[in-house]
Amino acid sequence: MTAQPNIAPVEQTDSRAAGDQIADYEARLDPEALLLCSLMWVEGPATGDVATILNYLSPHDFRRPAHGRLFELMQRQTEEGKLITPAALAGRIDAHRDHRGWPDGHHEPLLVAILSLQALPVQAVFYADQVLAESYRRQYTHMTTTLAQAAREAPEQDLFAIMRQKGIEQREAWKRRKGLADALNNPTDTDLEE
Repeated sequence: MTAQPNIAPVEQTDSRAAGDQIADYEARLDPEALLLCSLMWVEGPATGDVATILNYLSPHDFRRPAHGRLFELMQRQTEEGKLITPAALAGRIDAHRDHRGWPDGHHEPLLVAILSLQALPVQAVFYADQVLAESYRRQYTHMTTTLAQAAREAPEQDLFAIMRQKGIEQREAWKRRKGLADALNNPTDTDLEE
């Protein structure tokens, strides 16, 4: 078997950058924004289902980069035993003076827009499941695009190996997709102690 060819990654379109603009879409219908909102309303340390969600999901599960970045900040706050309220998140962003990557260069409008969606912490599980489902579908779409590109550009003798590798990756992605329910239904000992 020969080495796999260097398949270029799928290029991001301008819609991804435009997707970061809160005014460009209806946030009340976006499970990513609703998940973030429900997490922001958690008043104390993250425990139970909220802790599981923060441990299980990845910033890469979010389609909008600003949403993924906000989720990553929540993960860091949780790891450090800090709150994930909007004020705590804004304070962290301001303390690090890192305003790059937020829509229009400012985090405050995004935090306020998300907070105003009025999703409740008890709804976080439902929105987390939707975020993970959409992430899985995007991975599947990426796989089909990669396979189509391989069909056009890769040497014939490598095609089956590329398809097999992508199938293995999708099987792992499916296990991860289905694993959220198990993680929520079987909390760790740490979650039980809190």
